[in-house]
Amino acid sequence: SYKEFIKFLDIENIEAHHAIIAAQFTYGWMPTTLKDKRDDISFNKIAEILNKAKGCEDLDDCDYETLKGKINNSIVGMSKMLHFVNPNKYPIWDSRICLYITRLERYNPDKYGTIDAYKAYTNKIHKIVLDIFGNKKNKDKIDLFVNDIQNKYGYEISYIRAIELIMFESQRNK
Repeated sequence: SYKEFIKFLDIENIEAHHAIIAAQFTYGWMPTTLKDKRDDISFNKIAEILNKAKGCEDLDDCDYETLKGKINNSIVGMSKMLHFVNPNKYPIWDSRICLYITRLERYNPDKYGTIDAYKAYTNKIHKIVLDIFGNKKNKDKIDLFVNDIQNKYGYEISYIRAIELIMFESQRNK
């Protein structure tokens, strides 16, 4: 379903009804359901924030809080929605990725389900992308590696997605 969801990028201008659809398909990837909080005023604000994210504008803490609040107060849901809007800027944050990074037995939403934790994770992922994928000396090897991942999953992926998949898959059977 990822390759279908990523087509969300084709929408030129995200509007409130697109934000509602994005919230619903984001939750199709989660083990819970989205609580029905539909009202056009707040989804207009969500659409405004998603357009900001799509256009590579930096989001402020208020933007993150607004998105998180609309998506069941979930950093995981918020990160997935942002990723589908701009997969080159926003990594997905979930319990498996948190487990990979922290080596904890359980995901603690009070500690790791915060905007500060997500922003720190995002900054770390961007640093990894720059360090690994920005190294021209290894470009051919890295391109082969990313192509192998793309072939395995059957869709084009961003460097951020390649890193996420490595972390996610390494925790799948634990």
